[in-house]
Amino acid sequence: MTTEPRSPIRADPAGAPMQPTSVPAVYFDGRSAHARDVRIELHQRNLVVVDRNGMTIDHHALSLVKVQEALRHAPQRIDLANGATLVVTDKARLAALLAPAGIEPGFIERAHRSWVGVGCAMIALAALLWSLYLWLLPWAASLAIGWLPPSVEERIADDVWPRIDAQLFTPSTLSPAQRERVRERFADVVARVPDAPAYLLEFRAWAGGANAYAMPGGRIVVTDQMVRRAGDDDALMGVLAHELGHVAHHHTMRTLIQHAAVSAIFSTFFGDASALAAADPGALLALEYSRGFERDADDYAVRSLKAAGLPVEPMIALLRTFTDDSAPAPQIERFISTHPVRGDRIDRMRALAARP
Repeated sequence: MTTEPRSPIRADPAGAPMQPTSVPAVYFDGRSAHARDVRIELHQRNLVVVDRNGMTIDHHALSLVKVQEALRHAPQRIDLANGATLVVTDKARLAALLAPAGIEPGFIERAHRSWVGVGCAMIALAALLWSLYLWLLPWAASLAIGWLPPSVEERIADDVWPRIDAQLFTPSTLSPAQRERVRERFADVVARVPDAPAYLLEFRAWAGGANAYAMPGGRIVVTDQMVRRAGDDDALMGVLAHELGHVAHHHTMRTLIQHAAVSAIFSTFFGDASALAAADPGALLALEYSRGFERDADDYAVRSLKAAGLPVEPMIALLRTFTDDSAPAPQIERFISTHPVRGDRIDRMRALAARP
């Protein structure tokens, strides 16, 4: 096995290294997969390719040659005008050969060699992704909801709800009379709300504790534990009005669209995650609405209660019980994970309720 000799280097009289006269490379003619060991030389403003015997096999004006960026862990490529390609592993020697001709490393190459540049690029990428998640994705999801026909959400609801109902819930243990009373009272509240969306109220027992959910298609699910926990019917009306606010603003669908977009981005970089997302329909119940969505739903609940002539304070008192350390832990975890209760939310609701 023979080893290709290193390219000759001119030296000044003091012995300091100077510009190389040639650089070893691998030549692909663009018509076949055959590779040839060659050397690259510069003659005036021309790049000349010579074989082992010193015979010229290709040459091009430098203005017609495209020198690709030299990345840290990959060979450097030179694209020639006739479709041929040169691959160079000794990138430092190539840079020294080309520098006198005015061909300097590009911005990407210089940044790639600099830890400061790489760090700045990583920070910029992280800021871009965070901005995408916080602002661009919600904005795009809002636009998408406006474009989607109602039939799309209905089909999603028809597909998702039966699986969630079968896997996570059991039939309600509330008496038929109690369920009917809640339905009638909430229907009376909704009748007083301008432009209220269509909804379907469902009662279910659930091991997860007290909670209520707005599902795609306008279905509102309230657990028996929430009905019993609310105690005061005015508080329960506030909880249901909050969920109706999520329905009115299509928050569940918008959140699903945002999560789908994040999954698509994730799978682009780390592999296909669609099987994981599709395997657990109960993941829909674990979606945490953004603070903006929660504020919208709170505002909708307060306006609905005021329109129906009901007080807001019972609902606020109920929400505060979910931040009380003396409350049962499973209920705190389940409710707060999907409906974060914060002091600023309660203050905002009280301020809105106090307005004429």
